[in-house]
Amino acid sequence: MKRFAWPLERLLAVTAGREEAAKAELFRLAWEVARQRRQIARREAQVRATLASLAEQAPQARLAGQKLFLKWSEGEIRQAAGMQKELQRLEQCRREQMQKLTEIRRERRKLEKLRERAWQEYQKQVGQWERKQLDETAQIGFVRRSQEAAAAR
Repeated sequence: MKRFAWPLERLLAVTAGREEAAKAELFRLAWEVARQRRQIARREAQVRATLASLAEQAPQARLAGQKLFLKWSEGEIRQAAGMQKELQRLEQCRREQMQKLTEIRRERRKLEKLRERAWQEYQKQVGQWERKQLDETAQIGFVRRSQEAAAAR
């Protein structure tokens, strides 16, 4: 009996490769989201620290610092808005990649189930073939013994 060969084996291998690539891309996107969140948190902490240092200053010295802080904070607000938009874009990409990965996994599982069914069918055929071979061997042995018994008489 010939070896088990499933015609869709290559498709399963390609799907598994696509799944690994999708996982890597998802990991990369998750890392980018985390990096963006760290940058936003770092900027927010910097603004809070600047405000805290201004609060500690004497009222006269604080006025000059507040003017400078207001000018600086306008740029920070624009940058923070841009960073938030980038974060939202990255999170949307991550969600899309997660959906893509889920679909690829679903496809791979379907292929694996088909392969398992084909393997079970192959095992069934091998069992039938082996039983057939044993039956033929038994029949040949019976015929030989019968012929030997007839020749001995």
